[in-house]
Amino acid sequence: MNALELHQEVWRRNTEGAADYSDLTVPEFNLDIAGFPPVPVDGVPEVVAAWRAPFSDFGRDRRILRSLADANGIAVEHQMLMTHTGDFTTPAGEVIPATGRKVTVRSVDVLSVRDGKLAQWRAYPDLVGLLQQLQ
Repeated sequence: MNALELHQEVWRRNTEGAADYSDLTVPEFNLDIAGFPPVPVDGVPEVVAAWRAPFSDFGRDRRILRSLADANGIAVEHQMLMTHTGDFTTPAGEVIPATGRKVTVRSVDVLSVRDGKLAQWRAYPDLVGLLQQLQ
């Protein structure tokens, strides 16, 4: 798969709740979400579940705003509309109870590809914008 196809497949699995990417990654794959500790591939399902718990429609209403790719990877700016339906734990450990609010979150994903597989995924969600909408 090329970088864009890998990105789309990852998000398809996130949306369906099947966040096992082991068949799409090199053994030393790393997910690094800004503000959170890095996670190896076997920890990805737990990370996706941690986002789905407070935002039950996580990833379902998502659109790509722009993308840039080369042979080594892709950068994708996207926006998601989600509903805050459960407790959200911030990177600082604060718990924000469900508000029922619709929130819009922008993020940039930078995926590195090696031999047709994901080597690294760095995500830069706008957590400040998200927190402002939840407060």
